[in-house]
Amino acid sequence: MRSLLVLCVLVGCGSGDGDDCDAGGDATTIDLHTTAVLGDILDARDRDPVAVALQDGGPACPWRTLGGNGSGRYQLAVHGTRYAVAVTCPDSLTVLARSLDDGGELTASCFGEAEGTPHELRAHTTASLEPYVIGAFLGASSTLKQGVLNTAIGFLWHAFDGEYDLVALGHRGDQDLEAPDDVRVVRDLRAADAFDIDVTPTASSDWLALGPPVLVTAGRNTIASLRYRTTHGTFVDLGTAVATVAPVTVSAPTLPAAARAAGEIYEQAIYVDDFSAGKSFSVTRETVEPTAFDMALPAVFDVTLDRTTFAFAPLADATHYEVGCVAIGSTFTSNVSVGWLRDGGTYELPSIPGVRYPDDCRWGATALGRTPPSDVWRSSTGVRGP
Repeated sequence: MRSLLVLCVLVGCGSGDGDDCDAGGDATTIDLHTTAVLGDILDARDRDPVAVALQDGGPACPWRTLGGNGSGRYQLAVHGTRYAVAVTCPDSLTVLARSLDDGGELTASCFGEAEGTPHELRAHTTASLEPYVIGAFLGASSTLKQGVLNTAIGFLWHAFDGEYDLVALGHRGDQDLEAPDDVRVVRDLRAADAFDIDVTPTASSDWLALGPPVLVTAGRNTIASLRYRTTHGTFVDLGTAVATVAPVTVSAPTLPAAARAAGEIYEQAIYVDDFSAGKSFSVTRETVEPTAFDMALPAVFDVTLDRTTFAFAPLADATHYEVGCVAIGSTFTSNVSVGWLRDGGTYELPSIPGVRYPDDCRWGATALGRTPPSDVWRSSTGVRGP
């Protein structure tokens, strides 16, 4: 992949007031990770970025290029009360603007072609005299749910490192291949170890009956889903309702208590797409036990762009705002915390020597927030002209 030719940085308009550029004195150390946590992602290998730059202080402060050691970790010495980091990858740029109150860790992964030989993580089914349906989940990957009769099917993943949980949903005993009714969970599988697990549904202690179902309802132009997340980040899709012109309700199973582990949660999600207005909304609830799908959708997020200035009304409960675009094969994303913005609603792309903004960018904007106790939401829109 070719190197990124255009740098794009979002900063606050008129926010030079109170900037404390490289103020000296004691510094706060911020950890920047440019590789994802091992075990989170399969079939990919993160790589060190092309360049990392730090702006110590507010948006009127200069940018300083940082050297890396190839480890994917940068320790940033920040003297100002707010700062920004620009991470340039071969085909993307991510800008993170934060205040010291936002915490001391940042992640901006660079994804590239896999390097080296991955370990193979295998699961398989064996020939059966009974028909059954099987779906398997590992990390963020899943197999297609398949009906099987008197045959063998193998499932294969690849991983470089980390630990994983394998979850299989199955159905035995009759011709009903629509819905699984049993579950098997195999935990703490190390990618460095060779394993090949038989996930054929059987009447054994390895397989447990799924728990009582819950109803998942999607309104018009809505997708609603229920899934389970294990300790090592395996996402198990339990049921999805997709509605266009009329509401749709599906029944989704749950996991029995004996198949669960401490700290594991359900994720209830609602996604709404307003095609005519070019806006979308989503809200996710993390919960120990599924509840009614009564999550409130966020407010509409409207943003205008006048040359290089973004303007909008801040939304209640928002924690971050993000603008981004794709141009000439590269992705540009700028994510700014509310603490860095200081309650402002106007942002300007600054004039920086050597920086050229792409003329063909179609900007989109998203407000991200958290509503107590556990609802996380997004409100997205295309950016309009003045």
